[in-house]
Amino acid sequence: MKRPTIKDDGFAWVERYMDVWARWMRHPGLRLSAPSRTPAFMGEVRDGYGDPEEIHELAGQDRAIQVIEATLDCCSPKEKAAVMHVCLQAEYPYFYPVGVAYCDARQKIGVRLRANDFGPLDTGLDI
Repeated sequence: MKRPTIKDDGFAWVERYMDVWARWMRHPGLRLSAPSRTPAFMGEVRDGYGDPEEIHELAGQDRAIQVIEATLDCCSPKEKAAVMHVCLQAEYPYFYPVGVAYCDARQKIGVRLRANDFGPLDTGLDI
């Protein structure tokens, strides 16, 4: 699914980390120190990392992945479902607008990432 159009809320930089998280979620064999994935989302690899250099790049972002996972655990079910829908093409079973729920979750993730020293000026992420 195409990402929803969101007014400039200052959290567009979070999308870079969300892409890393989504690739991690799609890679069934990758083991990081990040929390375990939900089995329902472990399917075939699509747009995931394949060669050793890419896997090493993703492994260097395990702390950001941990922060995103922890934040999603604290999000409302509709926010978590919206993130899964937008980033992983999962079904979105709510009648609440997906764009609004995704925006709310993205802001929560952005606040948590900033609190853990990740941010828009972090140049350590080469995607």
